[in-house]
Amino acid sequence: MHTLRQGDSARYTDAVLKEMEQVSGLPAVTSHPIHAVYLGGGTPTALDAGDLKRLIEAVCRLFPLSDDCEITVEGRVSDFGQDKMRACTAGGANRFSIGVQSFNTKVRQDVGRIADRAGVLKMLTTLTGLDNGAVIIDLIYGLPGQTMAVWEDDLRTLIEETKLDGADLYQLNVFKGSLLSRAVDQGKLPPPADIPTQAEMFLRGREMMTAARFRRLSMSHWGRTSRERNRYNTFIRYGATCIPLGCGAGGRLHGHYFFQERNLKAYYRRVNAGEKPVAMAILLPAHSPLFRDMVGQMENGKMDLTALGKRHGFDLEVIFSPLLEQWERAGLIRRPGNGWIELTVAGEFWNVNLAQALIDYFQHCHRKDARPGSMAL
Repeated sequence: MHTLRQGDSARYTDAVLKEMEQVSGLPAVTSHPIHAVYLGGGTPTALDAGDLKRLIEAVCRLFPLSDDCEITVEGRVSDFGQDKMRACTAGGANRFSIGVQSFNTKVRQDVGRIADRAGVLKMLTTLTGLDNGAVIIDLIYGLPGQTMAVWEDDLRTLIEETKLDGADLYQLNVFKGSLLSRAVDQGKLPPPADIPTQAEMFLRGREMMTAARFRRLSMSHWGRTSRERNRYNTFIRYGATCIPLGCGAGGRLHGHYFFQERNLKAYYRRVNAGEKPVAMAILLPAHSPLFRDMVGQMENGKMDLTALGKRHGFDLEVIFSPLLEQWERAGLIRRPGNGWIELTVAGEFWNVNLAQALIDYFQHCHRKDARPGSMAL
């Protein structure tokens, strides 16, 4: 999805529908069932209700969806009214991902979120009350002004005051030059939590979600009911084929990352000319399938180096031995034997860094096999 201006909804939907029709017969699309569809990134709830419905209906009509396909619509609290909720479910959506970040009104509004605590809870109550698909939210820890007490109240609110099917607990990342970074640098916002504080927040989130009997689906994702499966994110971590549709969309196919036109005028022009609006493709590293398997297993908190090595033709225990010995001494992993490593709680907090370190070290050890490409998590 692309961020739209008012009045763009119908034209943009028409263009995406045209692109969908153009690719729907390609072998990459028709050769296997599609197990997850994700409408996000813009977000889709900027579209009018009728356009949301016809977009999702077209997905169901044009593509070979599996019988249990997960169809997710990402939304914002501020522009996702009941008319759009009902349009999505009527079209075929069965999962909703809502960006909440925090229930605390001041923390939310300091980072540009419009709705207050009461408005957020009212919207979530309406959506879960439809009882017509999984509803999950994301919460972020480490936001400016978000103390440990505020974070604990965010978690308590999720657990006690909602009927959500699941939630993501994400660590705040502040990118240099971003609006948030500039606001902090200019003194308009207090600094976000430092790394030690974020680690404590990660631990507290883990403790409270475990105590509330949520299921751990990945390092950051938790499910409360059997409705929540988190399929799209799981498939992407393991390197599944992903067909991008829409302005600015990204995907993966045949050993490449693809990124579509980010300029809306260029997107319209190329779709109307019958072209797939790909702006850039990046060749993935030679051993990308191994790297995706490692990332996927690390997200589950453990890795079977023996099995992965046999699958990809490497003695991974020998290759990674220097790193593993160091991490075990540092208390980041356990090595119970038979080629397994298990993340400790500290290792869970640093899992993205550890996975990237394994990739970088493998590429360093196999420079002769390297080919142009990037593998950053």
